[in-house]
Amino acid sequence: MFNEDFTRVLDGSVAKIGKVKNKPGTFFISSIMAGMFVCFGLILSITIGGFYDGLPAMKPLMGLTFSAALSLVYFAGSELFTGNVFTLTSGILGNKVSIGDAIKAWALCYIGNFVGMILISVIFLASNAPSEATLGAVTGLAVAKVAGTPLQLFLKGILCNIMICLATWIVGRTKSESARLIMVVWIILIFFVSGFEHSIANMGIFAMALINPVNGAITMGAALNNILFVTIGNLVGGALFVSLPYFIISKE
Repeated sequence: MFNEDFTRVLDGSVAKIGKVKNKPGTFFISSIMAGMFVCFGLILSITIGGFYDGLPAMKPLMGLTFSAALSLVYFAGSELFTGNVFTLTSGILGNKVSIGDAIKAWALCYIGNFVGMILISVIFLASNAPSEATLGAVTGLAVAKVAGTPLQLFLKGILCNIMICLATWIVGRTKSESARLIMVVWIILIFFVSGFEHSIANMGIFAMALINPVNGAITMGAALNNILFVTIGNLVGGALFVSLPYFIISKE
């Protein structure tokens, strides 16, 4: 069951490691693009949040629009750290990828995603495009995210990347482009509205909040604390709750 589908994932993991080894610059640029794409989805979402602040439907609308981020990642083609947790962990389990090579790929992808996020965040703020309502929405999100305990952030990170890695798995299995898009939208809606934590998206939220501080709403230390525990949760969620189960299922 799922043997052919999982074999394609394993092939994908080998291809990614090959790109990291042979064309690291290409892989890094692709990772920067993913960070940019996620930031564009984030910008759309927080702009909507600013427009409809206080409405009962605000959070679902923000989640729906944030799905543009993952849609761009998959359909335009780029390397997102959280999705690569599934692909490369699967490669490790299938003895196609070494742990050392996977860690190098994750690190390069993570840094690239960060660069893309910061780049678009800075350009967006410097352009004077965001309204006061949009900046208020950013600050509100940032304050809410630093309020959690390390355990809460870790658990929310797990839940988030179960969703993102399921999206990666589903996109690989589904033949119809429209079906892929529908599933991506549903999955992003689940994680966003439920309040789960995505390490890469949080980079953009904190970058914008720190560049435009509002009465010291958050500190760099608090932002780094969030990203650390969320990142660990993202790794655990994708590896243990998606890669491992489908590796086992594919062998039956």
